[in-house]
Amino acid sequence: MPSSSNTKQVASFFVGQSISLSIACTSLFSQFLANNHVYLAFTQNCGTYILLAFFMLARLKKSKKPLHTAWWKYLIVAFIDAEANCLIVKAYEYTTILSVMLCDAMTIPSVFVLSWIFLHTKFQKRHFVAAILCLVGLALMIITDAKKSTPGAKQPIIGDIMALSASVLYAISNICQEVLVKSDDWKEFLGMMGVGGSVVSFIEVLLFDKNQLRTIQWTPNIIFYLCGYIVCLFAMYVITALFLQKNDAVVFNMHLLTSDIIAAVLTYFFFDDPPTLMYFVALAITIVGVVVYNSKQPVNSLETQLMVEDVESKSSAADKE
Repeated sequence: MPSSSNTKQVASFFVGQSISLSIACTSLFSQFLANNHVYLAFTQNCGTYILLAFFMLARLKKSKKPLHTAWWKYLIVAFIDAEANCLIVKAYEYTTILSVMLCDAMTIPSVFVLSWIFLHTKFQKRHFVAAILCLVGLALMIITDAKKSTPGAKQPIIGDIMALSASVLYAISNICQEVLVKSDDWKEFLGMMGVGGSVVSFIEVLLFDKNQLRTIQWTPNIIFYLCGYIVCLFAMYVITALFLQKNDAVVFNMHLLTSDIIAAVLTYFFFDDPPTLMYFVALAITIVGVVVYNSKQPVNSLETQLMVEDVESKSSAADKE
């Protein structure tokens, strides 16, 4: 019979890949919208944050207890997350897709460093090997894509700075999420992210999407693509919150590396742009890296603290009995 540890590793892998698939689907719906000359990235994100805000409404209806974490902390994380999404969208206007794809890879070393500094995570050699494997897989994909891509950057330096800045912001957001969902109520976290993100995104909609919203012809297909993006991104946030309760932000970002490769496969089926054999080689290497990392989770100060609190809680309950 498979051990409990192996079962958890397998479950973690498939949950992580479901997150990656959700992100790939958001790319697919975004491409459908772009093919119809609809560019509403801020509106799309705002719709997702509004759905997340319903978690907070449900919590308020169920309980009037105060928040586990100060509201302004949630607002800061929501602002960072929303601006990371904003920078990624804007980066496409200045640089090529290759530079934006590098954002995924740059998030990993950023999370490694932040996790080591703030969570005092103890990484082993296997974790560094796993990270290198994932980066090699992504590098192969980028090299392959470079042969297919055409120059189209307007101001590549500005775009690269935006993509790099977004990767750092995503890393900060991921670390904050890991802390909040492990130590507090994950539904409260999603709800407050939704409330804060809705405010930030709505302001961005007024600044950047207002004019196009007035001129779009709202066909059934456009509405379907827009709703598809919002629902898939919403699913990604929910699954991510559950995933980070049991895993760290580093392995989360390593799972996301496969989203670009999955998107390439989906592109073949929907846009007749077949991926090469190298895409599948890159996918295999990346999956191996994720499996190696998952073979033994690193331990950080947050997890140690939570384990101590859990033991003390059980001990206290036993004494009362």
